[in-house]
Amino acid sequence: MQLRCNRALAAYIHPTLAAIETGNWPKVVLGIALPYPKGIPEIIVECSLRYVSEIVSDEIAFGVKFERFKGDGTRHFQRFITESLKPGDAT
Repeated sequence: MQLRCNRALAAYIHPTLAAIETGNWPKVVLGIALPYPKGIPEIIVECSLRYVSEIVSDEIAFGVKFERFKGDGTRHFQRFITESLKPGDAT
């Protein structure tokens, strides 16, 4: 997943904003509140940051790899994906 935020928040997540070395991935815990479908609680997932990149002057992107979901997070996230996907228009 890619997480984008402003520079101030990015510095809170990864204070140096330096390139992330392969195998030395910082760990973060994300709480994800999904708007659809109803009944899915906040999903807590342990992640590792895989890259950091400046998109524009005040927008930073992190590559985030989900490592481990807490509780039923995997099931809830899969439900969100399957119920939210819609066929694309190939034209």
